[in-house]
Amino acid sequence: MNKLTEEQSMMLQNMGALGYPVSKICSIMSFDRETFEKEFKNENSEIKKLYNKGVDYSGYLIDIKLFEMAKSGDIKAINKLDERKKQVKNK
Repeated sequence: MNKLTEEQSMMLQNMGALGYPVSKICSIMSFDRETFEKEFKNENSEIKKLYNKGVDYSGYLIDIKLFEMAKSGDIKAINKLDERKKQVKNK
């Protein structure tokens, strides 16, 4: 695949944050599915790194929000944050 534009890079990160599947990404961004899937499966490709960055950043934002809610004493937020911390540790 050719180098992505800045706009395409941002879109791909956002799609990672939203957990979009390859089929939807290719449809929206008009990518050749076979070529995209090859790049997506390569952990060192720009595409996979951008997608994962979106996934990671989305998780971070959720954790920050839960942390803020937990600091104010929200028991459900405390429990959910604790669950998410355990999931991160086990990865």
